[in-house]
Amino acid sequence: MFYPFKPGRRPRPVNSDPVTDQLAGRIVNESLRLQRRCADFLNAKIRTLPAKSLKAILITISIAAGSYSLFLIVSGFWGRPPESVLPRAKMLILAPDQAAASRQRKQQAFEVYLDSLEKAIIRDSIIQSNHKK
Repeated sequence: MFYPFKPGRRPRPVNSDPVTDQLAGRIVNESLRLQRRCADFLNAKIRTLPAKSLKAILITISIAAGSYSLFLIVSGFWGRPPESVLPRAKMLILAPDQAAASRQRKQQAFEVYLDSLEKAIIRDSIIQSNHKK
């Protein structure tokens, strides 16, 4: 993508599949044709409106866009922080003795886990055969 700049040199074209290029060209041409039809339709409808109503529409759209921009600027400085759309994970606030009991249960569960790992090593047949000697 990046290359040393040399005024007379262009980057090498990427080798691509001609079928893919043809399909992409068809999609772009169809999109442009649809845009042109839509623009022609809107142009035909707008031509029938009188000049005063066109000016009124322009002023209305300008006022709406300007007021929305002003609203965004003002809310950026003085608005409250945006709330998350996703629900937050609520932390459980425990009383001090509940927190201590919770820590003790976690410690006991961890010790039981470590003991189970130790027993798994002892039950291994290779280690047991070495202990019998």
